[in-house]
Amino acid sequence: MVQVTRGRCRFRSWMAKPVRLRESRVPILRVDTSVGGVVWRSRFYSTKEKPPAAELYVIPRRLPWYAMIWPWSLLPDSSVNEMRSLAYVIILAISALCSVETYAQIPTLPAGAKTHWIVGQPEEIVAWVVFDPATVKRRLPSALRFITVGELASAGIGWAAGYLSDHPGQGHWGISFIEIVRMKTFTIDGHSPDWPEHGAAALWFARVASSDPDIDLGPGQPFLALEFWMPDRAYVAAIREKGHYATYGTVGLNQDDEGRWRGTIDGDGLKVVAECTPTGPVAGGAGAAGMQAIFPPRSSEVTSMVRVAFAGHRVQECDEGSVWTLQGSHPAASGVVLEPAAFQYGYDLIGGAYAW
Repeated sequence: MVQVTRGRCRFRSWMAKPVRLRESRVPILRVDTSVGGVVWRSRFYSTKEKPPAAELYVIPRRLPWYAMIWPWSLLPDSSVNEMRSLAYVIILAISALCSVETYAQIPTLPAGAKTHWIVGQPEEIVAWVVFDPATVKRRLPSALRFITVGELASAGIGWAAGYLSDHPGQGHWGISFIEIVRMKTFTIDGHSPDWPEHGAAALWFARVASSDPDIDLGPGQPFLALEFWMPDRAYVAAIREKGHYATYGTVGLNQDDEGRWRGTIDGDGLKVVAECTPTGPVAGGAGAAGMQAIFPPRSSEVTSMVRVAFAGHRVQECDEGSVWTLQGSHPAASGVVLEPAAFQYGYDLIGGAYAW
């Protein structure tokens, strides 16, 4: 038996009688092949609980005794060739199922998107930053409020409780992340930015919630886009016309020969230098998936929000020698960078703009 589930292929020898399919499994294809008087049945089907994970069964029926031993020499030459051909077909089918599984696990976005995003195989360095909400109060829409360190500590989040113990006067501060990311694919409605050498994008997103508990913000973890820098002025102008928030900034990300990543942001009133050498185990993987809802700042006059969905997210911590420096008059420069930072990669993302 060959089983393909959540991005991993598992192989098992199986000569027992066929297993009854559970009702929750939806048949896709069944192929019967007669080889040397033996009927081989291949079943492809998906699973409702974890779509679109699939499994492939090769089930021997009316099995002669020599097939139980499986020596090719005991079969006629014509049957050997047929069985080898069948084996190649099965291997190709398994490869196809495994290769598309990650993309197929991306959560489904709501209908009605006005634009369409595609991001493929990004590489990014990320740091969480605690910030004073008073420095960005003009950017907070009235329908939203910042998630605070204090409420996270009250909810039992360990790092928040530890931070609040060290900084008891900052319970009202917000939590955000700064990310520097380069991507093999980045398109909005089929159009990509013109990246300079080592060009990248950068963003500063803060965790938010609805200011009215009775109002649902829809699917996805909500964030406020405090900044979204891109090093292509024409592309920034074009996507703003489409209802996306973005600003111009010089952003770069590169990996040296020793595997160390170095990222920079040079924006209005802010200079960031970040270095990260990934280390330790990799978290996430093919089974990791999620959705986010990204709202524009009030001061931007952008009226659309963006929902994104992704799968295949992988994370490694940066080593102890990682560096994040934030300098300037920008509100982010007064934030406190938390450790450890992280290197994240490997996922695929889709998104779209929605009226808000």
